[in-house]
Amino acid sequence: MAVLSRYPVLATAERPLPTLPGHRDDGKTALHALLDVPGGPLPFFTTHLNSGIAESAVRCAQVRELAAFVAEHARGPFPPVVTGDFNAEPDFDEVRLICGYKTAPAVPGLVLLDAWRFADPALPQGTWDISTEYAVNFGARPSRIDYILVGPPGPDSRGWVRTARRAGDRRTAGVWPSDHAAVVAELALPQPSLKLRGA
Repeated sequence: MAVLSRYPVLATAERPLPTLPGHRDDGKTALHALLDVPGGPLPFFTTHLNSGIAESAVRCAQVRELAAFVAEHARGPFPPVVTGDFNAEPDFDEVRLICGYKTAPAVPGLVLLDAWRFADPALPQGTWDISTEYAVNFGARPSRIDYILVGPPGPDSRGWVRTARRAGDRRTAGVWPSDHAAVVAELALPQPSLKLRGA
């Protein structure tokens, strides 16, 4: 895993993620980079959770640790941005837990919005198994298991998800870049406060 940024990185941190008894420790971690973007520092995180089809409980434990890590480092004018391969579809317990608005949040007060909520519904949604029709997945279609999650925007709309889409979902010179499509989101910079007048 890595965080690549065109903007300066002000600080970094790493957190190992847990496993549970009876499950292999795959050495999963979460990374944090505080990015010096226009409008102020942005707390950015990325991770890759366990992939076993029967490891939802492990992923839930990993998400709880990830949420604590995010809460520790989510400082600054921008909401936190959490990205990664969660190996879980949007309705799975571990995704509901990290988002914290369809169930109690993993850390009180930490709510993350799935950027895909802001995508054009007509766009293809699958991010995994895009290149092979015979790979095992969670259904008869490509699964969406890769995410950009963003905290609620501030009052100046800083960090609001403006758009979301897939990328890397076509062959280049006959070769797939990955069996995963990338998720791309555009976030808003701060907007001047509006002055409203009463009638």
